[in-house]
Amino acid sequence: MTSVSHWQMRVAICQRLTDESKAWEPGQWKGATLYDARGKPFKILGNDATSLELDLTPPTAGRANARRYIIDAPEAPDHSGSAMEAYRNYVILSQEAFSSVNFSFRSKSKGMHIPVLDGSNVNFLLAASYLTEGEKNHNRFANATIPRDTFDALDAWTKSEPGVDYLSFDVDEDLAQHGRIRSGYINFNDQIRFVGYQMKSASIARGDKLSLRLLFDCTGKLTTSWKIFIHMDSTGASNRIHGDHWPLNMTNDPEDKKCAGCWRTNHWMKGDIILDDYRTEVPMGSPSGIYNIYMGLYTPGSDKRLKVKDYDKKKIRHDGKDRVFIGTFEVH
Repeated sequence: MTSVSHWQMRVAICQRLTDESKAWEPGQWKGATLYDARGKPFKILGNDATSLELDLTPPTAGRANARRYIIDAPEAPDHSGSAMEAYRNYVILSQEAFSSVNFSFRSKSKGMHIPVLDGSNVNFLLAASYLTEGEKNHNRFANATIPRDTFDALDAWTKSEPGVDYLSFDVDEDLAQHGRIRSGYINFNDQIRFVGYQMKSASIARGDKLSLRLLFDCTGKLTTSWKIFIHMDSTGASNRIHGDHWPLNMTNDPEDKKCAGCWRTNHWMKGDIILDDYRTEVPMGSPSGIYNIYMGLYTPGSDKRLKVKDYDKKKIRHDGKDRVFIGTFEVH
């Protein structure tokens, strides 16, 4: 019969482990095997009422993990027990408040995002205490954050000669399908660094969806929730396509004054590289021709803009009002 218990360990020179909560029969476990919390086996040479004498010689050299243990016959096919397993807890969270909850979790877990099992509902999501092997994290914010080395690979591919395959730089397929990075850098007040954008196609038909991915590097602490503004201005006529939006917002209405499930910029953490995907339809009445893309960050209500401190003067144009030109596309 398997005995499962939690204990406090005391290791003596004679290689004896003591569990004061027990009242074993002397010699009861002689010849059995102790499996610690790691599943590591230790042969039991003998025991008295409260202690076990373990064989710590090779191949089981080392100390047993004291948190949990199982005593079992060595020939048993399965040495697991419920005390050895970590139970998974679940919680339903509001999408609207998730940015705040996720930020609090990250602040206490060295930047790790909340594991999410299902984030498909517009109002709620299902989170778990951990993910099992093979499960995907459906945390939108985690999936919009890329590691530094992943960005470096994308940047290296961007700077390579045209025609060079992205696989030569180990670029993730999802990143590669959005294309190489366009534009240059913009330093917003030493807090956010715009590092470029990706656009699957720079030629878009009226009525089709324009897909724009902005890349940001969080370089300092943010205390304000900034909204992104995008002005797409026709060069041949007085026409503008508006692209104002909150980062990763649940809705796509440029007139939204409040974040609706967005990833607030004041919940970004220094070192984060954020992918902000924005899609909008090119109106049927839009004039054909080249459109200039301008962008910046502001707070609705006051219309205060985040200050542009520096930028790539070879690729970026600054209008002096904290609005910057980053690139073009064509409407046909």
